[in-house]
Amino acid sequence: MQSDKLFAMPEEDTQLKLIEEKTADVDGLYKRFRQQQTEYGGEVTPADKKTTCRSSEKPRMTI
Repeated sequence: MQSDKLFAMPEEDTQLKLIEEKTADVDGLYKRFRQQQTEYGGEVTPADKKTTCRSSEKPRMTI
């Protein structure tokens, strides 16, 4: 094992933090999806599909 690969470089650290944030977002969305399916019967109405986005907010994540 190379000792120079044990610690991330500053630019890699920034990328790793971004990946961790996106992973946490996806994990939360998955948990909400599963809750919808298991606790609420999984029914999705047209009203459920409508989303609002404040124009001042930028999307945090793109998939």
